[in-house]
Amino acid sequence: FLSFGTLPETKVSIVGGYNRILKDAGGGGNTYELLQVFTLPDSADGAEAAMVLSGPWTSGSSEGEWGKGAERNRCGVQFKTVRLALSASNPETSKAMLSEAGLLNYMEPNDVKAQATYVDVNFINQEWRWHKGESGDDYVLKRMESDVPFALD
Repeated sequence: FLSFGTLPETKVSIVGGYNRILKDAGGGGNTYELLQVFTLPDSADGAEAAMVLSGPWTSGSSEGEWGKGAERNRCGVQFKTVRLALSASNPETSKAMLSEAGLLNYMEPNDVKAQATYVDVNFINQEWRWHKGESGDDYVLKRMESDVPFALD
């Protein structure tokens, strides 16, 4: 897991991922969620769950927090918590998989100690987004018509 040492070391297979932006209309700040969909190597019945890293995000300025001359399309994120989420379509199978691995205690947010990071948004429209992470890796994400298929709220 990419949980900054918060979750127990467990061998998983990452099978997908989602990004979710939650806008706070009340002015309390925006939240970025990175979901990594996983299964355990010996899981049956197509059991999946998601690890959810969550924290505030901001857009930087060329004179501010990301250094003079930094692109204005840079969005910073500071992951604060991690939790696991059950599959919305098959929660009982998902729960059984997590229980067998001793991971059911991680369904509520747990604090993480992670350095702030960022993504540079190279292109965005109503259908998709292309960004490059601080790691240098490029990501292309398609906007979904529906919410992510995990029990998050």
